[in-house]
Amino acid sequence: MTTYLAGSDHTRYVLYFNNDDLKWIADDSSLDIESIFHKHPVIHIPERRLDYISSIIQKISYEHNGVDSLSLSFIHSYFHELILFILRCQMYEDNVITKMDTGNELIQKVIEYIIENYHNDVTMAATAELFNMSESSLSKKFKAFTGFRFREYLINVRTHAAADLLVNTSLSITEIADKCGFADSNTMGGTFKKIMGEAPGSYRKNH
Repeated sequence: MTTYLAGSDHTRYVLYFNNDDLKWIADDSSLDIESIFHKHPVIHIPERRLDYISSIIQKISYEHNGVDSLSLSFIHSYFHELILFILRCQMYEDNVITKMDTGNELIQKVIEYIIENYHNDVTMAATAELFNMSESSLSKKFKAFTGFRFREYLINVRTHAAADLLVNTSLSITEIADKCGFADSNTMGGTFKKIMGEAPGSYRKNH
């Protein structure tokens, strides 16, 4: 259990496996699995799907006690299901950030507003007023339809924009922080490391 940027409790699981454990996925899908998993060291699981992840881990834990002669096979099966789901979250992470099928036209417009204005001083109060909503209503609807808190989503958008600039431009970290709406480079550095798993300078070198 650790302290998360958004202020809520969360659990971080560390999985160890080698490339051979993923070979069957590559054979079935023709995907470059290693490059996908190394794109971001930390995988974000949408909050609304955490119960799904927890249920798989509980099944693995149960079978790990050696229920019967099939337990090892069940563990392998559940592990494969877990990896596939995590892989899907990783593959579509950018799509989750840039576009969401929320089933709510108003919230989709709020998302588009954030994406177009993340580099500015975007606040929930001003956004709620812009869309003729109360802060409370916006907060509840945004979380219900996206699985993210408003500020959490905004920070994710800013961080991914910063990651793109780090890799594709020669701008300094201070310049990137300013362009992406962060208060300063130190704020960006701390946030970036929490979300992407490494400091901005390291991320630029490794990508």
